[in-house]
Amino acid sequence: MITIDLDAELAAAVRALSDDQANMLVACGVNRLDIDLGMVGGVLARIEGDFYVLDPDGGRPAFVTPVRVDTASSPESRVPDSTVRMGSLIDLVAWHPARPNSWAQRIGTAEWLGAIDPQYLDPAPVLVRSSPLSWFKSGCSGLVPLSRQTPDIYRLLVGCRSGVVAEDDAHAAKLRRILERPWSAPPVFVKRERRHAA
Repeated sequence: MITIDLDAELAAAVRALSDDQANMLVACGVNRLDIDLGMVGGVLARIEGDFYVLDPDGGRPAFVTPVRVDTASSPESRVPDSTVRMGSLIDLVAWHPARPNSWAQRIGTAEWLGAIDPQYLDPAPVLVRSSPLSWFKSGCSGLVPLSRQTPDIYRLLVGCRSGVVAEDDAHAAKLRRILERPWSAPPVFVKRERRHAA
Protein backbone atom coordinates (compact mmCIF):
# COMPACT_ATOMS: atom_id res chain seq x y z
CA MET A 1 0.00 0.00 0.00
CA ILE A 2 1.34 3.40 -1.00
CA THR A 3 0.97 6.24 1.47
CA ILE A 4 0.52 9.68 -0.06
CA ASP A 5 1.62 12.73 1.92
CA LEU A 6 -0.97 15.27 0.76
CA ASP A 7 0.64 18.14 2.68
CA ALA A 8 4.03 17.51 1.08
CA GLU A 9 2.52 17.15 -2.40
CA LEU A 10 0.54 20.37 -1.99
CA ALA A 11 3.61 22.26 -0.75
CA ALA A 12 5.66 21.01 -3.71
CA ALA A 13 2.89 21.95 -6.17
CA VAL A 14 2.58 25.46 -4.70
CA ARG A 15 6.36 25.92 -5.04
CA ALA A 16 6.25 24.63 -8.62
CA LEU A 17 3.57 27.10 -9.77
CA SER A 18 5.27 29.48 -12.18
CA ASP A 19 4.57 33.20 -12.50
CA ASP A 20 3.19 32.57 -15.99
CA GLN A 21 0.79 29.97 -14.63
CA ALA A 22 -0.28 32.29 -11.81
CA ASN A 23 -0.90 35.10 -14.30
CA MET A 24 -2.95 32.74 -16.47
CA LEU A 25 -5.08 31.80 -13.45
CA VAL A 26 -5.63 35.46 -12.58
CA ALA A 27 -6.69 36.11 -16.18
CA CYS A 28 -9.20 33.24 -15.79
CA GLY A 29 -10.72 34.85 -12.69
CA VAL A 30 -8.79 33.26 -9.81
CA ASN A 31 -8.04 35.78 -7.05
CA ARG A 32 -4.30 36.45 -6.71
CA LEU A 33 -4.65 36.32 -2.92
CA ASP A 34 -5.95 32.74 -3.11
CA ILE A 35 -2.95 31.83 -5.27
CA ASP A 36 -0.62 33.47 -2.75
CA LEU A 37 -2.36 31.59 0.09
CA GLY A 38 -1.46 28.26 -1.52
CA MET A 39 -4.91 27.43 -2.87
CA VAL A 40 -3.46 26.47 -6.27
CA GLY A 41 -0.30 24.63 -7.20
CA GLY A 42 1.13 23.32 -10.46
CA VAL A 43 1.84 19.68 -11.31
CA LEU A 44 2.49 17.38 -14.24
CA ALA A 45 0.03 14.51 -13.97
CA ARG A 46 -1.84 11.81 -15.83
CA ILE A 47 -5.28 10.36 -15.15
CA GLU A 48 -5.62 6.76 -14.01
CA GLY A 49 -9.28 5.84 -13.61
CA ASP A 50 -10.90 8.35 -11.27
CA PHE A 51 -7.59 9.64 -9.87
CA TYR A 52 -4.60 11.63 -10.98
CA VAL A 53 -1.03 10.41 -10.62
CA LEU A 54 2.01 12.66 -10.56
CA ASP A 55 4.06 12.14 -13.72
CA PRO A 56 6.94 14.64 -14.01
CA ASP A 57 8.27 12.96 -17.16
CA GLY A 58 5.19 12.49 -19.34
CA GLY A 59 2.27 14.12 -17.53
CA ARG A 60 0.18 17.06 -18.67
CA PRO A 61 0.19 20.39 -16.85
CA ALA A 62 -2.59 20.68 -14.28
CA PHE A 63 -3.47 22.81 -11.29
CA VAL A 64 -3.95 21.29 -7.86
CA THR A 65 -6.28 22.65 -5.20
CA PRO A 66 -6.55 21.44 -1.60
CA VAL A 67 -9.87 20.06 -0.41
CA ARG A 68 -10.21 21.26 3.18
CA VAL A 69 -13.02 20.60 5.66
CA ASP A 70 -14.09 21.13 9.25
CA THR A 71 -15.35 17.54 9.34
CA ALA A 72 -15.31 14.92 6.60
CA SER A 73 -18.99 14.10 7.20
CA SER A 74 -20.50 17.48 6.29
CA PRO A 75 -19.67 20.60 4.27
CA GLU A 76 -21.01 22.76 7.09
CA SER A 77 -18.69 25.14 8.92
CA ARG A 78 -19.17 28.05 11.29
CA VAL A 79 -16.53 29.92 9.25
CA PRO A 80 -16.65 28.64 5.64
CA ASP A 81 -14.16 31.20 4.30
CA SER A 82 -11.52 30.05 6.78
CA THR A 83 -12.32 26.35 6.41
CA VAL A 84 -11.63 26.25 2.67
CA ARG A 85 -8.27 27.94 3.21
CA MET A 86 -7.10 26.49 6.55
CA GLY A 87 -9.29 23.46 7.39
CA SER A 88 -8.14 19.85 7.55
CA LEU A 89 -6.65 18.67 4.27
CA ILE A 90 -8.45 15.50 3.09
CA ASP A 91 -7.61 15.38 -0.61
CA LEU A 92 -6.26 17.27 -3.60
CA VAL A 93 -8.14 17.92 -6.83
CA ALA A 94 -6.38 18.43 -10.17
CA TRP A 95 -8.03 20.57 -12.84
CA HIS A 96 -7.23 22.90 -15.73
CA PRO A 97 -9.04 26.01 -17.08
CA ALA A 98 -8.95 24.57 -20.62
CA ARG A 99 -11.18 21.71 -19.39
CA PRO A 100 -13.05 23.24 -16.45
CA ASN A 101 -15.60 20.43 -16.10
CA SER A 102 -12.96 17.72 -15.90
CA TRP A 103 -11.08 17.06 -12.69
CA ALA A 104 -9.59 14.18 -10.74
CA GLN A 105 -8.85 13.62 -7.09
CA ARG A 106 -5.57 12.37 -5.73
CA ILE A 107 -6.92 9.72 -3.31
CA GLY A 108 -10.72 9.98 -3.68
CA THR A 109 -11.74 10.88 -0.13
CA ALA A 110 -13.63 14.09 -0.92
CA GLU A 111 -17.21 14.34 -2.17
CA TRP A 112 -17.18 18.14 -2.38
CA LEU A 113 -14.94 21.18 -2.64
CA GLY A 114 -15.93 24.15 -0.49
CA ALA A 115 -17.77 24.83 2.74
CA ILE A 116 -21.16 26.27 3.68
CA ASP A 117 -22.81 27.90 6.67
CA PRO A 118 -24.52 25.62 9.21
CA GLN A 119 -27.87 24.45 7.86
CA TYR A 120 -30.13 25.20 10.83
CA LEU A 121 -32.66 27.95 11.52
CA ASP A 122 -33.00 29.91 8.25
CA PRO A 123 -29.78 29.55 6.21
CA ALA A 124 -29.31 31.24 2.86
CA PRO A 125 -29.60 29.02 -0.22
CA VAL A 126 -26.31 27.31 -1.04
CA LEU A 127 -24.37 28.31 -4.15
CA VAL A 128 -23.49 25.20 -6.15
CA ARG A 129 -20.65 25.52 -8.65
CA SER A 130 -20.04 23.32 -11.67
CA SER A 131 -16.23 23.27 -11.49
CA PRO A 132 -13.23 24.23 -9.38
CA LEU A 133 -12.58 27.17 -11.73
CA SER A 134 -16.13 28.46 -11.25
CA TRP A 135 -15.69 28.06 -7.49
CA PHE A 136 -12.53 30.17 -7.60
CA LYS A 137 -14.28 32.82 -9.72
CA SER A 138 -16.95 33.10 -7.02
CA GLY A 139 -14.37 33.77 -4.31
CA CYS A 140 -14.31 30.13 -3.12
CA SER A 141 -17.93 30.32 -1.98
CA GLY A 142 -20.43 27.50 -2.12
CA LEU A 143 -19.84 23.90 -3.11
CA VAL A 144 -18.55 21.91 -6.05
CA PRO A 145 -19.76 18.30 -5.98
CA LEU A 146 -16.60 16.34 -6.77
CA SER A 147 -18.18 12.91 -6.88
CA ARG A 148 -19.60 11.79 -10.23
CA GLN A 149 -22.05 9.49 -8.46
CA THR A 150 -25.67 10.71 -8.40
CA PRO A 151 -26.39 9.34 -4.89
CA ASP A 152 -23.36 11.22 -3.50
CA ILE A 153 -24.48 14.49 -5.09
CA TYR A 154 -28.05 13.92 -3.91
CA ARG A 155 -26.88 13.30 -0.33
CA LEU A 156 -24.76 16.46 -0.42
CA LEU A 157 -27.46 18.74 -1.82
CA VAL A 158 -30.46 17.40 0.05
CA GLY A 159 -28.89 18.76 3.24
CA CYS A 160 -29.12 22.33 1.91
CA ARG A 161 -32.23 23.34 3.87
CA SER A 162 -33.13 26.51 1.99
CA GLY A 163 -32.33 25.21 -1.47
CA VAL A 164 -29.48 25.58 -3.89
CA VAL A 165 -28.53 28.25 -6.42
CA ALA A 166 -27.23 26.96 -9.75
CA GLU A 167 -24.95 28.80 -12.17
CA ASP A 168 -27.32 28.85 -15.12
CA ASP A 169 -30.42 27.14 -16.56
CA ALA A 170 -28.54 24.07 -17.80
CA HIS A 171 -26.84 23.61 -14.43
CA ALA A 172 -30.17 24.08 -12.65
CA ALA A 173 -31.79 21.41 -14.84
CA LYS A 174 -28.97 18.98 -14.01
CA LEU A 175 -29.32 19.61 -10.26
CA ARG A 176 -33.13 19.27 -10.46
CA ARG A 177 -32.76 15.88 -12.18
CA ILE A 178 -30.49 14.71 -9.38
CA LEU A 179 -32.74 16.00 -6.60
CA GLU A 180 -36.01 14.80 -8.14
CA ARG A 181 -34.73 11.34 -8.91
CA PRO A 182 -37.02 8.76 -7.32
CA TRP A 183 -35.06 6.53 -5.02
CA SER A 184 -36.21 3.01 -4.47
CA ALA A 185 -36.72 2.04 -0.88
CA PRO A 186 -36.93 -1.36 0.72
CA PRO A 187 -40.31 -2.42 2.09
CA VAL A 188 -40.91 -1.87 5.80
CA PHE A 189 -42.55 -4.67 7.77
CA VAL A 190 -43.86 -5.00 11.30
CA LYS A 191 -42.94 -8.14 13.13
CA ARG A 192 -46.05 -9.81 14.49
CA GLU A 193 -45.80 -12.29 17.30
CA ARG A 194 -47.76 -15.46 16.80
CA ARG A 195 -50.16 -16.23 19.53
CA HIS A 196 -50.75 -19.84 20.36
CA ALA A 197 -54.27 -21.03 21.13
CA ALA A 198 -54.71 -22.20 24.70
